[in-house]
Amino acid sequence: MSRTILYVNLKQNVFILVIDSLRFRNLLGKNTTCKIPNIENLIKNGVSFSNAFSSADGTVLSSASILSGMYPFHTGVTQSSHYQLDDNVTHMATFFKNSGYDTNTKIPELTFLKGLADDFENNDKFYNNYYELSKGFGKEILKKLDLLSKKEPWFFYAHINDLHLPTWPSKKFDHEDYGASNYDRVISEIDYWIGEFLKKIDLKNTLVILSADHAEYLPFVKKNDQIISFEAGKIQQILRKFGAKIPKKIRQKLIGFFSKSNNSIISNKISQFNLDECEKRSFTNTRKDSNYLFDELLHIPLIFSGPNIKNNSEINNLVSHVDIFPTIAELLDLKIQTKIDGTSLLPLINGHSIDEKFVYFERDILLKKSKNDVIGIRNNAYKYFRPYINSSENLFLFDLINDPNEEKNISKTELEIVKKMEEYLTAITQEQSNVSHPSTDEEYSKKVEDELKKLGYI
Repeated sequence: MSRTILYVNLKQNVFILVIDSLRFRNLLGKNTTCKIPNIENLIKNGVSFSNAFSSADGTVLSSASILSGMYPFHTGVTQSSHYQLDDNVTHMATFFKNSGYDTNTKIPELTFLKGLADDFENNDKFYNNYYELSKGFGKEILKKLDLLSKKEPWFFYAHINDLHLPTWPSKKFDHEDYGASNYDRVISEIDYWIGEFLKKIDLKNTLVILSADHAEYLPFVKKNDQIISFEAGKIQQILRKFGAKIPKKIRQKLIGFFSKSNNSIISNKISQFNLDECEKRSFTNTRKDSNYLFDELLHIPLIFSGPNIKNNSEINNLVSHVDIFPTIAELLDLKIQTKIDGTSLLPLINGHSIDEKFVYFERDILLKKSKNDVIGIRNNAYKYFRPYINSSENLFLFDLINDPNEEKNISKTELEIVKKMEEYLTAITQEQSNVSHPSTDEEYSKKVEDELKKLGYI
């Protein structure tokens, strides 16, 4: 039986907004404190996926999956290939360029992201990593949207970095009316700018997609009506602002001092407030903990909003980054000619059902594969992850129905389920793509390493 596609206008513009480190639970969870009228309006004119998960816990691989519809290990984006998609992989920008679109991007000027921007046509692809919306980047995007209005149809992929920790709201939004935490207040501020962007867009002829590259551990918990917060303070804010001007050795000592001081206070707070395992992770786990992939790092929002999309619906099916590309293509009645891992979500958007699937995820590769890097899969019932190399050690299995916060590792007692999950994981990963791996020069690797250290990844 043929299926009716909701709209087939090839001239529709496409605007993808990726918010770095945006957690679903803070944006749309039941206890959210941020103010997001503009994002709520997007949902009223579209759909929101409440069980969307990142393909990786870091920006490089997750962005590669969004832009290709491929699992990270299929993209060719590795340290040895300068973080570029392999020639055998279809880049979303190339796909839209070949479909008659003017393709543009705005992403942070980081060495490990530059390779992903090569296929976009504009010359002003990059912005300073610390250039926030309120400090001028928002106005830059507005100018870009003004220019694009004269070049329809257009495809614009924007990566907003304001939420990357440590984060602070501007003075206007630094008030409890906009959220309980700094993080939530910045979400409210981002929402304001999204409203400004949407004013520049012909929403009757533009498909808007809002998502995140990955989520994040947030050192902020409300327990028994009391707030426990270890978000960055004024001193850390100054260190970030003037970090490049402070001698490296002094900067490292200052960071080490504050980290040690915080760790001592955190230990006391954890025992004082009797935090559960999930709450403890908010304070004790960091991006450097490479052998864990809890949902705090992976659960992201995913919103599609545009003409003729079923209004104001929430979809609970399990979906992933790899599904974004094929969904956009089918919504616009465009065909991807190469094989991809993702599945179009159009049947779900149209109110139909699809078969349950597994979602694959992995630890961002950072500099190179190591024995502690993690891969895993999940469905609605179980989540399983383990080291990439030592596949029989440090296994994690969680019963998501009875333990949604991933507090009890049952891998040692549920051996049959571990076996089945491993079979599914092996089936997904055994088909390696034919990707090339040219050698990487030492200077390039050192530059990437320095950037990752500044961002707190290593």
